[in-house]
Amino acid sequence: MQVYITEKPSVAKALADYFNKNGANFKKTPSSYLDSSQHGVITWAVGHLLYLNTPEQYNPELKSWNIATLPIVPTNFVFKKTVYANKKDRFKSIQQLIKDATTIIHVGDPDREGQYLVDELIEEANCTVKRMLLNALDDASIQSALETLQDNTAFKGLSKAAQLRSEIDWLLGMNLTRYFTLKARDGGYTTIMKVGRVKAPTLNLVAERYADYKQHVVTKYQVIRPLIVYEHGELELQPKPDTHFDLGMQADLKAKELTQQQVIIDTYEKKVISTPITELYSLDTLQVDCNKKLSISPKETLAIAQALYEKKLTSYPRSDCKYLPTSQFNAANGIIDSINQTKLLEIEIPHIIDTPLPYNDSKISAHHAIVPTGIIDAIDTLTDKEKAVYTLIIKKYASMFLPPYEYLEVSVDFHNQQNDVFQATQKALVNYGYKRLYDPDMTDIKSPMLLHPDTIFIGEIGNTYTISKVNVVCRETKPPKLFTEGTLIKAMSSISTDNKELQTIIKEAKGIGTPATRATIIDELLAENLITHLEKSLIPTPSGLALLSVLPDRLKKADFTAQMEKRLTEIIVEPEKSKKLLEDTLTFIKIIMQDTSISMNNQDVLCPKCNTGYLHLKQFKKENKTYQYYRCNNDSCSMIFPAIKGNAHIVQCPSCHKGFMVSRMNKKTGDIFYACSNYSDTGCKKIMSEKEFLKY
Repeated sequence: MQVYITEKPSVAKALADYFNKNGANFKKTPSSYLDSSQHGVITWAVGHLLYLNTPEQYNPELKSWNIATLPIVPTNFVFKKTVYANKKDRFKSIQQLIKDATTIIHVGDPDREGQYLVDELIEEANCTVKRMLLNALDDASIQSALETLQDNTAFKGLSKAAQLRSEIDWLLGMNLTRYFTLKARDGGYTTIMKVGRVKAPTLNLVAERYADYKQHVVTKYQVIRPLIVYEHGELELQPKPDTHFDLGMQADLKAKELTQQQVIIDTYEKKVISTPITELYSLDTLQVDCNKKLSISPKETLAIAQALYEKKLTSYPRSDCKYLPTSQFNAANGIIDSINQTKLLEIEIPHIIDTPLPYNDSKISAHHAIVPTGIIDAIDTLTDKEKAVYTLIIKKYASMFLPPYEYLEVSVDFHNQQNDVFQATQKALVNYGYKRLYDPDMTDIKSPMLLHPDTIFIGEIGNTYTISKVNVVCRETKPPKLFTEGTLIKAMSSISTDNKELQTIIKEAKGIGTPATRATIIDELLAENLITHLEKSLIPTPSGLALLSVLPDRLKKADFTAQMEKRLTEIIVEPEKSKKLLEDTLTFIKIIMQDTSISMNNQDVLCPKCNTGYLHLKQFKKENKTYQYYRCNNDSCSMIFPAIKGNAHIVQCPSCHKGFMVSRMNKKTGDIFYACSNYSDTGCKKIMSEKEFLKY
């Protein structure tokens, strides 16, 4: 029996539909598509069906977090796996089919993770296994993939690298998260300090940008802009270098000095600048554009791109590639016809003969760019957001079939008798080209910076002009922009390091994380309260900053991840090096834990009684109920305040104005009430009911 195992149900359905169009008779069953006449079955996973065991699954005593039990390491690095509770039926069904298989066709997603996801299901298979690489679910792509099946053993190293990646992340996450969380609890923090090789540098990106933003001091300054008159208007000159004058009279004096002076042309250059479309969408760039233009989060963009893929409207979404194989150009005009039929674009896209620049075999990875497939049957089923994202994708694709955006640029250098140097630049529209897709009414060219070609400055070397006037322009320095979710995705994909060798690796790996995981990393940092939103921007929380203050630089920067990617790439070719990489990872973890200087102290809330210590959240359990309170960490004070919804609720006694209202329990009724803490010192007998206390 021939068994196809896909990563997702949508891929299984696409295969069944394709085979049925070509004479097969696959029928849906609860767990597969079955064609008994062909002895063929198509079944599917639903993402990973197995997970690496948690520490308490190795030893129940490890459920309790204790520094004394760290580091936690499976014996001989033999990581055990368990089937997810909600996926046991699917796992059992696939395993039964594998037992009866004579040939298995591995149809995991065409990447490292997709390879491992199916490989871990077929470890016990005793039959021939072929690998099918699908980048899209249209018929042409399926046919091409079927014609190029490979022996699955050729991908053994790729699968091993993915397995090792998960085991390394387990060692780092399980150990360092416990370690730093316990250290944080000692210092009064309650946040789970999640640590990972991608999370740490991502958190650090946000924190460094926020620090630069906060430290920025706005400085006001002035610049001068001399003007000369020519046949069609005025030409603005910019001094070289462009001196920034302090506020005062200096700029005015320089402007007065230059007015009516002569300037002579040293160089004159006029050329047409052509900007064709050279790249299409990868997942990263699609997420950035959706966040910027549609206010859709990276996580939601991925979900929408996945939905478009499953509806066969677009190609595989988890792609880090911005190019297409040249072989796909043959299908381009058919796809353009389909796009024109949707009426989603305001202009008709023409057929072309020449191959556009994004078709580039030398830049194709395991995937290709995210593009429309030409199938438009499901257009009417799209939600507004899905239609908006789909429109962005077809616009990007269609733009490469339109003329380049072209403008005429004139660059001129001048000097005066004092040998001051000036430069001037003008631009004039030649062809709006593909920009009509995004701006059909050409509103952008109404800007005074873009002239008509007939009014552009024409000059010759040696020509002399008089400075008619000099404008003094007031400006101020701007702080760096805080990250949004979209721009953080971009920063993760282009992160850099000072280490030249590692920078090359980071560039080859296309940053930290993968297109499929970057949005999840950001979401988890938000959920873990290590970063938070400031309107649409992202900033670190006090807990996030506290964690960064004790993390080693190697983990905060991209270096560690780059080194890991380098060694994982080596594993693809030399899987026997796996254990050494795990041993080195464990050594790195132990070195971090041996640093006795690591400590955190939550200084968010100053104790209002002693004004020296800080309030730290504490909790205890009694009769299976958890009680919380805040306690001053100054041992000579140790003042305790009630915790309401996780926050310190500080109420100064309205009677004596010296004590603070603290919780008490009526021994007879068990009811909570609040009494002044100064009772023993001054005899203040002020009490409040809980209802009254909560009003303050």
